[in-house]
Amino acid sequence: MAPRKLSISDAETIANRGKPWTFRLEYHGSTSNGNPSHKFWYATGRGITEEVEVGWGALGGLPQNQLIGWNELRNRVTEKLSKGYDYAPTDYIRMSAASLAQLGMPVLPSLPSAVAPPVVVQTPVPPRPGWLTGAPPPAPSTGVKYTKTPSASLLSLNEPWSLIRCLKMQRTGSKLTGYNALDENGDELLLLDAATGLDFATKHDIEVEF
Repeated sequence: MAPRKLSISDAETIANRGKPWTFRLEYHGSTSNGNPSHKFWYATGRGITEEVEVGWGALGGLPQNQLIGWNELRNRVTEKLSKGYDYAPTDYIRMSAASLAQLGMPVLPSLPSAVAPPVVVQTPVPPRPGWLTGAPPPAPSTGVKYTKTPSASLLSLNEPWSLIRCLKMQRTGSKLTGYNALDENGDELLLLDAATGLDFATKHDIEVEF
């Protein structure tokens, strides 16, 4: 099925029937200093009485996610449209594992397509998605070389997933907050949340550093 372009009004109509929906906004413009800026913002949910998940980031990258209510959703869509965002086609996006857990809903095994929202590319984007919006730039190479032969299931994925050779745990105190996905040279490719990282490492036989 081809991606659908829904508006918030369409989503609200579907939500009133208790059905799942997703709509997406994209921005193609420039920053205050004149550099190109290509960003996405999406919302996904189900019933009209339930909280919805919003996600945002740079085109080609992974989203940051948050749960909000419908009143806040309407306010944010109005704000985004006023800033030059426009509706764009998208497939249905299942909520992140963290949001589903907060809502007490069952979490399905995480796959790459469930981690990052589908990207409808209208302008050229970097071939290897970078960090989450607002996160620090990739760190220099650590000098570590990961030589373990990647599994066939990993190599069958698209980049940057197929480039991952190791996951490095990130902790705040004793709490596991997520994983840094590293390439064979120890350079950071992207961030995974705690649940997604463990599922991904197990499924594709990837080394995990503590």
